[in-house]
Amino acid sequence: MQNNANEPFDLLLHTSHPRIIVSPTYRLNIFGFLCAPSDPSNSPGPASSPPLPSPCSGNFGFWDQRLALEWTHANISFFSGNPNNITVGGLSAGAHSAMFQLHYDTYSATQSSPLIRRLYLWSNVVGIQPNPPTSPAIHSQFNQVTSHFNIPASLPTGEKLAILRTMPAHDLVAAIPHLALHTFRAVTDNEFIPSDFLSSIYPHPDASASASATFSSRLKTNRVKILLGEVKDEARLYRLVNAPRSHAELKLELSNYYPSRVVDALLNHYRLHPSPPPANHPPTTSPIHPTATSHQHHPHHFLRRRRKL
Repeated sequence: MQNNANEPFDLLLHTSHPRIIVSPTYRLNIFGFLCAPSDPSNSPGPASSPPLPSPCSGNFGFWDQRLALEWTHANISFFSGNPNNITVGGLSAGAHSAMFQLHYDTYSATQSSPLIRRLYLWSNVVGIQPNPPTSPAIHSQFNQVTSHFNIPASLPTGEKLAILRTMPAHDLVAAIPHLALHTFRAVTDNEFIPSDFLSSIYPHPDASASASATFSSRLKTNRVKILLGEVKDEARLYRLVNAPRSHAELKLELSNYYPSRVVDALLNHYRLHPSPPPANHPPTTSPIHPTATSHQHHPHHFLRRRRKL
């Protein structure tokens, strides 16, 4: 279906149907999904009082995308578009965002009717509940960022963020490959992403019939259509970029995409391959840069399935 494996717009470009393509651009840099821990010392009262909310609670990228969606709905008629006929979609991380946007549009948005009428997801359907902002992995990533820029660990969180915001945009982007946790992810903030996000989509088998059909029923009521797709090269991409060379590196890379409980559950189904890694690629736990291109780095060279998932 795709002429260009990296271009999800192909289905729209190669059609005779009239269409207007609106392509919002990331504009928040790492701050779009950077989540900072609350500062325990930044308390409004006695030591027993809870800390103030984090000055950077994550998911700002989703809110920015939502602004783009609302702007499109409010203004597309000036470009001869139909505000009641909006399709949202994306590739990989874009598909990840699109799914969260659909969920927010279905459950949490304040408008009387949904803005999204169709959704296409190219290679990344959300299948997990994101980490909470209090997750150790979230705090570790923030500390890695501040450490990379030599920001004193003793400073309050707000001051660390203020320093980060003075950094040139290209320096922030250039720092990402040097981080062990180099992928900035969504968090369960109970604002854009509720704690029952996953259960509303994939209910527990013991859930009641009414609870098990909440999300799908709303989509049906709203007459929302979803197209699921796959790109032919993304699996190969993940074999080559940040490819793990040991079991420890595999766990680190998986931790960039999944909460620790999911990583542990996944790795429980695998064991180390009896063959040692190639001599010219010794195991290491240092951060991996996106320059590895050797086919030998595929994790299947190190792991073998123990049983079916």
